[in-house]
Amino acid sequence: MKSKFMEDLHGEGVLGEFLDKFLYGKLQIQEFTRNSRLKPNYMEYQFKGIDVTFTFNGTDYIVDEKATLQYPDGIPTFALELRYKKNNQWREGWFYDETKATRYYLLTWPIRNPVELSDLQVNDIRKVEVMLLSRKELQDYLFKNYQIDRNLIQGEVDNIIKAQKFRKLHTIHPTSNHYYYYTEYLAETPINLVIQKNTLKDLAIFHFNIYRDKPYIKNTNSTIWLRTQFR
Repeated sequence: MKSKFMEDLHGEGVLGEFLDKFLYGKLQIQEFTRNSRLKPNYMEYQFKGIDVTFTFNGTDYIVDEKATLQYPDGIPTFALELRYKKNNQWREGWFYDETKATRYYLLTWPIRNPVELSDLQVNDIRKVEVMLLSRKELQDYLFKNYQIDRNLIQGEVDNIIKAQKFRKLHTIHPTSNHYYYYTEYLAETPINLVIQKNTLKDLAIFHFNIYRDKPYIKNTNSTIWLRTQFR
């Protein structure tokens, strides 16, 4: 098994260029910073789960950008990482990792040309669907509706590892269509909680389809985020 970390990092960097030009530049935000410009401290911010920071209406946003880059045509779900392997040791995934400084996720579904991620260029990206979500509100949603929290997840993941069953597993609750997924073909063998996009839409602070000419609003909360000329 091979780690795709460097390929993913390249793809994320290209996606970041697209978002800087066609999303963030059209929002009414202040003090925007992308951590990759903060060399030599770039990786320190990366490990803390900070891709960009900005201010909107007096609120500071510390944002981790997450993408479905492996799927060129998009998918109707998003995977929240619960645990992964590094140097043959299990580590806590980013969703419940308390060492992360992340306050918000920018979840992204790029529609792109089917090139290898290592070869991806900005011009290969045709459209990106984006949702901004509060990390706390997403965790609160799972607890309120399904009694899922960090402690329960640790036990659930331990059981998944012991069972050694892979790919799509059981749902997180009898009343839910969100489910666990254990990937065996990546070196990191991540265990994820896969959540449906329709649920994420309901929780999104803003929701856009991003093209090169303008962002197209997908929820009623989005309008106030756009500069006047892009509404």
